[in-house]
Amino acid sequence: MDIKGGFREHGILRYVRHPLYLGMILALFGVLVYQPTWANLIFLLAASLYIRIGIYFEERKLIEEFGELYRHYRRRVPMLVPHWSKTG
Repeated sequence: MDIKGGFREHGILRYVRHPLYLGMILALFGVLVYQPTWANLIFLLAASLYIRIGIYFEERKLIEEFGELYRHYRRRVPMLVPHWSKTG
């Protein structure tokens, strides 16, 4: 469903609020699996922390812009790890 001036919650956004960040974390995890070194592990952890901090500030801005609409979306849709169910 499209809501108020550019806010979208269809497609993958129905399952996870930050699909691009999830993709980046999965890609970095793939690098770690392909080449398991301490450096890659540390980079994955540091990047994940950086992404999480970025999400915090991004969501503050989205709440400021969309208010209760985004708060409701946050309550329904997980941040990074989708909840797969049979009902969709």
